Amino acid sequence: RPMLARAVNLQFRLAGANALEALRQEAFERVPQGLLGLDELGRVLLANASAEAALADRAVFQVRNGRLQCVDTGDQARLDGLLAAARTRSGEQGGALLVGRGANRYSLLITPARTESRDEGATFVLIFLTRIGVEHPEENEAQLRALFA
Repeated sequence: RPMLARAVNLQFRLAGANALEALRQEAFERVPQGLLGLDELGRVLLANASAEAALADRAVFQVRNGRLQCVDTGDQARLDGLLAAARTRSGEQGGALLVGRGANRYSLLITPARTESRDEGATFVLIFLTRIGVEHPEENEAQLRALFA
């Protein structure tokens, strides 16, 4: 009997874990802000639906050889700097960046990911991105910083 009770208990725990994972996946896909996960080389490892929509905006972003890139070279230089800083500051706060021009403008919040990795030297970076309304871009950036600071 104790073996049967342990088996039933394990089955309930596994069902709960599967439900929790399904909930996490649903939340990840439905969050209105874009969420990108990058590895130490800047390759996109994961992207939710909002991020995929932003990456489709070829006026601002490109993905070349799996790496996130900005079309504007100035935006790309600033993004590279923030990504490098985030990779070396594990556990610390990242930075924010505005990219694009006019109606194609995005706010990016870049932060080191706090993950346990099997590879000692591997670091991951999270990027939260939001398309900014042309009317009041400074308000959207302030809201994003307040939300994820």
